Amino acid sequence: GINAEYMGEETVFEIKGHILTLRHRKTLQTANGDILGYIRTKFISLHRTHIIEGPEKNEIATIKKKHMIQLKGNAEVETADGKKFHIEGDFLDHYYNIYNDQKDKLAIVHRKLLSAYSLLTDKQTYFVDINPGVDAAFITALVTSLDEMFIRDEKDSVREKDD
Repeated sequence: GINAEYMGEETVFEIKGHILTLRHRKTLQTANGDILGYIRTKFISLHRTHIIEGPEKNEIATIKKKHMIQLKGNAEVETADGKKFHIEGDFLDHYYNIYNDQKDKLAIVHRKLLSAYSLLTDKQTYFVDINPGVDAAFITALVTSLDEMFIRDEKDSVREKDD
């Protein structure tokens, strides 16, 4: 699973994967185990798409890659109530920003590339600076989806070519 911590101290959110499910659904929950929502892959779509769902599995947001093949990372997010967010940056360098439709920067995301922890555990550490008043659970779900859409896909396609 994935743990989201506040300033490296206490776990705030946990994301647990359900690999054997048809929709590759992940559960987003508080450190106490309260379910906040789900992240799932939408398989029948022109562009790679993830869905963020609420605790009742109602659709909250759709995350799509802007283009099927892209060197720089650009994705679009649209909530069920019509709000739009834009993700722009460089996923290969593990640095991107999340903006709302008015171009206000909501969060900055960057990943620490090499550390003893990541080498020993095959787990990455992301640093996410979230502006005050922004829904941290929603940003956590977005970062998890984007990691899977851009970073994990890239790793899997490289592995398949090497095999």
